[in-house]
Amino acid sequence: ERANLSCVKQLCTLMDALLPDENPPQETDQLEKVFIFCCIWSFGANLVGEDRDKFDQFLRSCSSILPPSSPYYDSIIDISNQSWIPWKRKVEEYTPPEDGKFAKILVPTEDTVKYSWLLEKVMGIKSPCLFVGESGTAKSVTIFSKLKTLD
Repeated sequence: ERANLSCVKQLCTLMDALLPDENPPQETDQLEKVFIFCCIWSFGANLVGEDRDKFDQFLRSCSSILPPSSPYYDSIIDISNQSWIPWKRKVEEYTPPEDGKFAKILVPTEDTVKYSWLLEKVMGIKSPCLFVGESGTAKSVTIFSKLKTLD
């Protein structure tokens, strides 16, 4: 039961982080897009492989909105114009760190861009965030890179 409550808490946290205070979306279809995006990164965040595909298909079957052409996991909702954008469009060219230290290397990939963006949004509302995953998936480097940008 605690895990279910944590997923609902994460969903609410992401909704708070994504919906703007001024002029939030008012139309049902606009809110549904944000809700689906938040479902992906709360209820479906720990899923991998086939389970992600199943969850993506489940959300598509439940929704009345036009989904992105790619899986939900590969798309971000642009709230300002209510469109789905592939994460790969947000990946910038790699620039190596000047000192060349291995621990400071963060090669921009779709995954590092996703997780950095989500971390920024959650931190933006002063909510705690925990990254979990296999060793070598850039969790520490992603967090340290974000912390370096803070005052």
